[in-house]
Amino acid sequence: MPEAEQKYLAGAGGQYDSLNVYHQIKEKRSSKGIIFEDMSQAVIKYPELVKKHFMKLVPAHDHMFAALHGAVWS
Repeated sequence: MPEAEQKYLAGAGGQYDSLNVYHQIKEKRSSKGIIFEDMSQAVIKYPELVKKHFMKLVPAHDHMFAALHGAVWS
């Protein structure tokens, strides 16, 4: 990703073909304990947090796409 775009998108992520190609987090967010990880890394680094929060905001039984997401996420 061009440097000019990285500066403009500070704190955002860029994705290409399901891969994170750019990810920058502002220092003040991480210093407050906010964790930014893609799910595959979060499962490895913070399994307790993922188990506690994954699929809790929209329960699988509330929406068919939430159910599909929960069933096939890998």
